[in-house]
Amino acid sequence: MPFKKLKITPRQARYYLFFAALLIALPSIANMYKGHEGKFLVATSAVEGSPFEETVIYLSHHNFWGARGVVINKPIRKAKVDHDFPEKKWYVHLYEGGPVNVEKENSLLLKAEELPQGFVVTPVDDARKAQPDLIEVFEKNQNKNPLRLFMGYSGWGVWQLNREIARGTWGVIDYDPSLMFRTKSTRVWKKAMERVSEEQPAKEAGA
Repeated sequence: MPFKKLKITPRQARYYLFFAALLIALPSIANMYKGHEGKFLVATSAVEGSPFEETVIYLSHHNFWGARGVVINKPIRKAKVDHDFPEKKWYVHLYEGGPVNVEKENSLLLKAEELPQGFVVTPVDDARKAQPDLIEVFEKNQNKNPLRLFMGYSGWGVWQLNREIARGTWGVIDYDPSLMFRTKSTRVWKKAMERVSEEQPAKEAGA
């Protein structure tokens, strides 16, 4: 039995073309969304008792597909590190970056004057590929100033972080270099929470 030809009206054809174009463009559109990238997440009382209690996270990436950042106020001593990794021999100050891949993935905070905030947080593997000469200096322990090295990272899946923020799990504040570099780790969360408390009434008034 011969198949009947599917009849498509001009209007239906326009709909099909529109949705086909939308599906093709979706990945690019999703990557254009930067969310809260470059800002600080401040843990609220909703995470008490969890690894994120009283943490402040610098959000290095945030798009439609997920988010990633590192905790900036949890320094650790080398003596407390049970496992070993090559970067431990560099001149570094160690931090708990987050609960994901603690034993496998470490990130460096590298100063870069050409960037808007003056630094970048990048996985060590990416730094090895992009700047092998710089890594060689670290390997020889010739870096005169201590590097900030984050063990592991904090990560969220598709739209997960946005839902947590909507539920009040995190406060969000703009990046502040004084919190990142000039405030004692023991005071970072308290000062960040003060900022959240100051900004929250303004948001409610504008709602």
